[in-house]
Amino acid sequence: MSGSGSRRHRAGGTSGTGGTGGVRGSDVTYTTTVSFIDACLGGKKRVTLTNDKTLDITIPAGVEDGHKLRLKGQGLPGLGGAAGDAIVEIRVEPHPFFSRKDRDIILELPVSLQEALLGAAITVPTLSGSVSVKIPKGSNSGTSLRLKGKGVAGSPAGDMFVKLKIVLPDPVPQDLTDFIEKWAKKNSYDPRKKAGFGKYS
Repeated sequence: MSGSGSRRHRAGGTSGTGGTGGVRGSDVTYTTTVSFIDACLGGKKRVTLTNDKTLDITIPAGVEDGHKLRLKGQGLPGLGGAAGDAIVEIRVEPHPFFSRKDRDIILELPVSLQEALLGAAITVPTLSGSVSVKIPKGSNSGTSLRLKGKGVAGSPAGDMFVKLKIVLPDPVPQDLTDFIEKWAKKNSYDPRKKAGFGKYS
């Protein structure tokens, strides 16, 4: 993976006396962006330092947005003293459907009405590739399926939680509407009452 980060000199307190009596070089701060998956699993990133010097840095697994990596001696050269450091601030790109909570990954997964009612085996994405997940019969929106060890890399690795979201066909077929209307006349139920909302109605 390649790319370059923006850089800026850190203001104030960046110079001092090196061990040889010279003046230590200034630290330089850079900003580089990494993908959500590289932030979770770890990876490599090429950054461009002062004087167009390029360096491949290691992105630690589990790094979070705003984390800073210190690269010793990669800042500005000193005057008879040691060079300053390069400080690389990590910015993590958002993912289109993964989100993160500590070391766990959350995925809201759309499922069809028939998959939720009848159950199904469907393919879902993870940080490290696709896996097959079994949707239990009679699943509701909000049902959470746990994929152990499929979260942020580490010892131990985090988990991934697949939250189901039932999505009706668009547009809803008329025959499905007709069936539900007939079914509801004989099988009325109140899910809000079961959830404890009855006293507010």
